[in-house]
This record gives sequence, C-alpha cells and structure tokens, in this order.
Amino acid sequence: MDQELKAQISALESKIDSLQQDAKKIKFYFKTTLIITVVLFVLPLMLAAFAVPAFISNYSTVLEGIQ
Repeated sequence: MDQELKAQISALESKIDSLQQDAKKIKFYFKTTLIITVVLFVLPLMLAAFAVPAFISNYSTVLEGIQ
C-alpha cells in the first residue's frame, strides 16, 4: 500500500504542476489581452479627446474665413 500511495502522490504532483503551468499561460494571455485592448481601444479614445476639439477649432476658423 505504501508504493500505491507514493504513486498516487506522484501522479497528483504532476497534475498540480501541469495546472500551475496552465495558470501561468492563462495569466499571460489575460495580461496580453488587456494590453492590446488598451492600445487599440482606450488610447485612440484618449487621442480623439484631444484631436476632435482641435479639428473643430481649425474647421470653424476656416469657415469664418470663407464668409
């Protein structure tokens, strides 16, 4: 029974190690997804918050020059 118990413990340790590696991969995936989301969605929104008022100001100046 002692050998059987050691074999079960060894099998459990290998499964735990596998789960730990999978958890690290998932953590990396979520972090990468967060970074990509910030770069492709939030950053353009922040840039638009500064670019749109400047564009409207420039556009209104051009329209005033036409009249």
